[in-house]
Formats: sequence, C-alpha cells, structure tokens
Amino acid sequence: MLCSVFLSGRLGKKPDPATRYVEVDEVIPGPTGTFRVHLIPVRARFSGKGAIFTAPEGAFAIVKGRLETDPDIGVYVQMELEEVFVPSPNVKIIRKAHS
Repeated sequence: MLCSVFLSGRLGKKPDPATRYVEVDEVIPGPTGTFRVHLIPVRARFSGKGAIFTAPEGAFAIVKGRLETDPDIGVYVQMELEEVFVPSPNVKIIRKAHS
C-alpha cells in the first residue's frame, strides 16, 4: 500500500482553514501539448501554520507527507515537510481557469 508521497506543484485555493490544494500538472501525450491539472488536498499537523498556508496562490511548493483519509474531502496528504518558493514581486503569475 502506498502511504508516503512526494509532490510538487503550484499552491491553489484553500477550501477550508485546515486544507490547501496543490495543483499538479499532468501532460497529456499527443500533438496538442495539452495538460490536466490535479488538485491534491494537503493538510498540516497544526492547521493554518506553515508556508503553504501563508504563501500566495501560484507559488511553487514541494511537499512530502503521507496519505490519510477524511470523510469530507476523501484522500489527502498529511504534510510532514514543505518547501515553498514565492516568486519575485516583479514576476507576473499567469493562471488559467480550470475546466
């Protein structure tokens, strides 16, 4: 059974104070070069604490954690380690709407 995960992606919305989505891109093979975005819920031991909760949307994050389940959100990553890279104020973050 898979229980330890490592993921990297952009920080997304906060559906509740204890959870933050990490947006992970999946490239779909083919001539069009399209991709799909997976929204993976991440929670911290001390909800609302840590860089993933204070960094802006679109910041790049690397998270290591374990899989847990919750009756409301289903499977999520219980964060153990995090690293967040906040872009320079001079960098414009371009975000596409999710379908």
